[in-house]
Amino acid sequence: MIYVLQGDGQMCNRIVYFVNALAVAIEFGQDIKHLFADEIVKFTNGVPEAIPECHVTLRNHKGSKLLNYAYGKLWRFDCVTRRYYERNPERIASYRKRKWVLPLILWNWCFRFNEGIVRHREKICAFLRVKPQYETRPRQLLEKVRAGFDGIVVGVHIRRGDYKAFRGGSLYYDDEQYLKWMKEFSASAMRPVRFVIVSNESVDASVFASGGCDVVVASGLPQEDVITLSRCDYIMGPASTFSWWAAYYGDKPRLAMESRNDSASIRNFNKVEALVSRFSS
Repeated sequence: MIYVLQGDGQMCNRIVYFVNALAVAIEFGQDIKHLFADEIVKFTNGVPEAIPECHVTLRNHKGSKLLNYAYGKLWRFDCVTRRYYERNPERIASYRKRKWVLPLILWNWCFRFNEGIVRHREKICAFLRVKPQYETRPRQLLEKVRAGFDGIVVGVHIRRGDYKAFRGGSLYYDDEQYLKWMKEFSASAMRPVRFVIVSNESVDASVFASGGCDVVVASGLPQEDVITLSRCDYIMGPASTFSWWAAYYGDKPRLAMESRNDSASIRNFNKVEALVSRFSS
């Protein structure tokens, strides 16, 4: 049995962590329980038949004083599980063969099982199917965007808000920087390009339109915006679990801008196989 106790961070932070833990469960046939899955339960419908290899239980115990107390203690205790299994997920194969062992507890944000999330992407995404109410508006928007348009649709994640302080603001880019990247992509695509912008702050579309870009600004809940990105042909934006999950869920090429000097040429976009190693570095 695997217990997931990572309950911190925003929606996509929690999803990304759980995806890695779920990949371990599938790979080694371990049942898994997520005890702090409130954001995941709100956003997705667990589909048990999508993963026949193991039984998955999603619970929300954030209100439990006992579990929160235990969680706080575990977070400070650098035990063998954290030091060994979380850094060497392939060792869970030997763990599974023992006749009797303590439950495997995963709570370290740094835990990644890159090979597993690539290998089991279809099953993971089928299990974490987005609730219908979050798919309606993105579907309708993309239908309008693609109507009569025979070109490439690029989702642009303009992350503002908390990114002004995150990593000293190194991933907080102004409109002119995004416009530069959008022009670079258009020049390299050799086809008409239409950009769909999502952001956690209001966006002035005229800045991009006056720069020669064909732009649509999406405005929805975060759950809807991430699905909007997943329905585009390509995804670009600063390094973020938000655009990572959109690319993973939609199986779309993505480019994470980690510097103003990064090039947004279409040849620099990659699917999950290339994303996992860069994201987890």
